[in-house]
Amino acid sequence: MTTKDRRNHIRKYTTKKHISDVLEFIDNDGHTIFNPSAFKDVAPEELIDGFTDTFESVTGNHKETIYKDGLPVDAVEGVWGLEVVQWIASQLDQSSPCSGRGFKCRHLTELINGVIKEFDDDSTLAHMQEEIRK
Repeated sequence: MTTKDRRNHIRKYTTKKHISDVLEFIDNDGHTIFNPSAFKDVAPEELIDGFTDTFESVTGNHKETIYKDGLPVDAVEGVWGLEVVQWIASQLDQSSPCSGRGFKCRHLTELINGVIKEFDDDSTLAHMQEEIRK
């Protein structure tokens, strides 16, 4: 299954509660690549699997170098918080003009929370998407 297929499938069972919990866990952090296991008490495994990827470091550029335990690494497998937030926002037809990762993550989180507050905790992302597009 492709990444796009996995993420489309995720829409059908990801609820407002999952989204709220994930956003709270990421805590406006657009920089961190989280260990997927850190999400085990936050979101369904399928949701996190859909965003787990290998991220390669760009050495020689401090903004693109990935560090683990304070040391630069060539690559790391994980979940980039900003990617999750951007995807959720895109599913709810939200976008941000912000260019910095932290500012963008914070702005998108505010936009997402503004949209989902109208729905019950068990509303799925697919349902919310359908409702806002009416």
